[in-house]
Amino acid sequence: METRDLILTKARFEDWEDMYRSVWSRPETARYMLWTVTDSEEAARARMERTIAWQSGHDVWTVYEKSGGQAIGWAGLAELSPGVWQETGIALGPDFVGRGFGRQILGLLMELARERGGTEFRCSAWSENTASKALVTSCGFTLAAAGPCIDRRNGRPYVLETYTRKLSQRADNVRPYTPSFLQFKQKRGNLAYMSEMQEKTQFNRAVLVGLNAFSLSREENADEESMEELAALLETAGGKTVGVVTQSKDSPDPRTFIGEGKVAEVKELVQATDADLVIFDNPLSPSQQRNLAEELKVGVLDRSALILDIFAQRARTREGRLQVELAQYKYLLPRLLGMWKHLERQEGAIGTRGPGETQLESDRRVLRRKIAKLEGELKDVRRVRATQRERRIKNEVPVVAIVGYTNAGKSTLLNHLTGAEIPANNRLFDTLDTTTRTLEISDTCTVLLSDTVGFIRKLPHHLVEAFKATLEELEYADLLLHVIDASSPQWREQAEVVDQLIQELGANDTPRIEVFNKCDLWTGDIRPHGEDRVSISAKTGEGVPDLLTAIGRVLDNGARRVTIHLPYDKGGLLDKLYLEAKVERVDYGETIDVIAVCTPKVIGQLGALVEGWKPHKEFWEE
Repeated sequence: METRDLILTKARFEDWEDMYRSVWSRPETARYMLWTVTDSEEAARARMERTIAWQSGHDVWTVYEKSGGQAIGWAGLAELSPGVWQETGIALGPDFVGRGFGRQILGLLMELARERGGTEFRCSAWSENTASKALVTSCGFTLAAAGPCIDRRNGRPYVLETYTRKLSQRADNVRPYTPSFLQFKQKRGNLAYMSEMQEKTQFNRAVLVGLNAFSLSREENADEESMEELAALLETAGGKTVGVVTQSKDSPDPRTFIGEGKVAEVKELVQATDADLVIFDNPLSPSQQRNLAEELKVGVLDRSALILDIFAQRARTREGRLQVELAQYKYLLPRLLGMWKHLERQEGAIGTRGPGETQLESDRRVLRRKIAKLEGELKDVRRVRATQRERRIKNEVPVVAIVGYTNAGKSTLLNHLTGAEIPANNRLFDTLDTTTRTLEISDTCTVLLSDTVGFIRKLPHHLVEAFKATLEELEYADLLLHVIDASSPQWREQAEVVDQLIQELGANDTPRIEVFNKCDLWTGDIRPHGEDRVSISAKTGEGVPDLLTAIGRVLDNGARRVTIHLPYDKGGLLDKLYLEAKVERVDYGETIDVIAVCTPKVIGQLGALVEGWKPHKEFWEE
């Protein structure tokens, strides 16, 4: 592809030297991007190898200047969803900025997207990148979304804005571009969204760190099991573990959490493995996160931030996105304030009254206003749920909620029972949004079966709070199915985590059946069994009939199938039956003959209209 001044070709390894000299080694280019400056020829060659490997599922081009014949930058393009395309990066060396090259590149990308059936094109900009934003808005792009992000290089927050433009018109007059690797998979903002490029190249190698300290609680400490789970979380987020470091201390170091000596060890491992990220299994304070990022020269996250990132990727419904975004802002707020501590300590002093303090207060107000707005929207969600709940109670439809540790097989069970066809993959937090389906237990018992988000140890408190709009359904459920992964060696510990969270949510008194799933992989001699325990395989269907029997036993309300003869002058009772019973058949003859499954309450209200009905008599009346 080419424009008046440029030629774009698929990236080649031979381009590494020009890219290193013109782009990757220049701090000016990396300022509004999420990659670090490449500081050696060896690193540049490795970077080009990763870029070439990555373009198998993505379009990446090297940009050449026609007059000079040298590589001066690169450009990327990806399809986010059918018809929706986004630039995933346009990087030009600082010596070639301001010559209209970015406009030409973006025009080519938009034309290419339109030729491939695209109807919408997106690009992104940091909120503080005023020059790029001005170009975007002046060329017909409109602001579609803005959300908080974390700069993984230093742990600092920023706001990323997404701009969109329809592709119905030709892109000849395209002018704008904002450099960013971030790929938007949803319209609302997220905490630390990584693009597919980042996942596969820049931030896909992480060193995991855990601290076991006597002064920390059991939940706060890191052990072998929690570190293995952290590695699984990283894999779910699209990353790869390249090293693990653990530390034992009496208490955490207030500055670096693990101590200066251990920080030096982690730094050596980061350099040896070419890691781009360090993830702590323990919660970090904003200052510790910032100090560690400065010492290690790579992005630093804790377990909470990683889980939030996964949730941001998984949320699909409006409700799910609202809950995730609220949790993100609450996580971001103390870290934003932490960046300005040096100003807060000097508040009111000479030389501190001005832009810095104003910015601090402005950032505080913005975040708190967004948090209040999201909390208001979630209150509306709760009101809708309350109305739906009242309707179910009125109609006497029992609710069965599926709960359990993440990846225990909840979605697979729901699919098997109801045919819901929810994607069920072997990865953590694959299901985030609640799904409810009708399930017929027997001829006389029909329930609403709801899948819920999986629980996990060390689940961020603000995340639980944000999801209460969904999780409060547990409190009002008639029965809980606690799905336990029987194949996991840690199933007892996982079950304890779920039990604790159920108690915190106020559902401890709700009837419960423990469903030991994946029994086909059970290695013990005797499978778990008992009055409120069932062993099943949601994948093969083994034991599912026993589960249905157990559910029916708990929820049996004495309903039975009866024939009702309604006189025509009492035809209005038919509407009542449709509301309060399960009407199976209606025949119109001398009377309105109705076959329905009714509870004892309804049968008692109809009395002699029910075929074979006899008035209840106490034993002394017989």
